[in-house]
Parts: sequence; structure tokens; C-alpha cells
Amino acid sequence: MENLWDLIKGNKLVFVVFYATWCPHCQKMMPIIAKLEHEKELTLLTFDIDDPANRRLIDYYQVQTVPLMMIYKSGEQLWRHNGEIEEKELFRTVTRLQGR
Repeated sequence: MENLWDLIKGNKLVFVVFYATWCPHCQKMMPIIAKLEHEKELTLLTFDIDDPANRRLIDYYQVQTVPLMMIYKSGEQLWRHNGEIEEKELFRTVTRLQGR
């Protein structure tokens, strides 16, 4: 958890995703998130948190449903989304937030 705080406070975008291995929506999103991680023009750090293995983080971020995706930069939450999101929309969001 300490590592997550350090990443979030940094000046790079940090993409955090809460997911569960049993969740069909999570299973659909994980390949899209993996593509996002490999985009060369994006400066994006990822931190995957398997629900329910990290109860403290789940409680802290008030995770009600998975997948829950959040983007942070310099300690500020810039974006939060529950559930599935289209690949193109996710890429547009990350690209737009990287420019901030």
C-alpha cells in the first residue's frame, strides 16, 4: 500500500484498477487495460488491486462495485469510473488527462 501512495503523489499519471477474478466485467476490461499499459506515447503507471485481497484499500476508496478505475496525478484524483468503458473512450480519457 505504501508503494501506491508514493505513485499517486508523483507527477506521472497513475491508473488504479480494482477488480475481481470472478467478475465478468473485469475480465472484459483487463485486456483493454493491458493494451493501455503498453502504449508508448502514454506515461502511465498501473497498480492492480485484486478484490477482496486488499480489504484496507477497498474500504479506503469506498469500492462498491468492480471494476473500479481511477486516474491520479500529483496526489489528485482526476477521474473515476465504475464498470465497463469502451476502449476508445478510455484511451481518449487517458490521453486528455496526460496533457494536464
